[in-house]
Amino acid sequence: MVTLRPCATTRRSCACGQSHHLRAASRETLRQVEPDDDTYQAACDRLEYLASMVAPDSTGRAGQQPWAGEFMLRVGSPAAEHALGTLITEELAPGWPFLEGGAFDGELDRARLADTALHAWIAEYGGRRFVRG
Repeated sequence: MVTLRPCATTRRSCACGQSHHLRAASRETLRQVEPDDDTYQAACDRLEYLASMVAPDSTGRAGQQPWAGEFMLRVGSPAAEHALGTLITEELAPGWPFLEGGAFDGELDRARLADTALHAWIAEYGGRRFVRG
């Protein structure tokens, strides 16, 4: 069972409590690194997008859902998803730092498949699935 809690971003009930907690718990500590709140939120969205690419791939189980974070609440509009998703899709190339760091065992084709699957999942579900109210 998923517990819905108020989301800091939308003030509606959502099932992304881990996302909200991580963002809130790390905000003050990281303020010295990134003082701008909007830039910080964009960085968190990027982290969650990447986590959502990796989570289903790393389980090895077909049908595993992406990691649901607050970024899912903002990707309900195609334009919002398109900007971040397109940026990451365009970055997918040999030498991509995420691959070099060991994500997808360094396999570019796996990263591309995960990105395509995440785009499809977002197109089907977007933020609707994680919000009530």
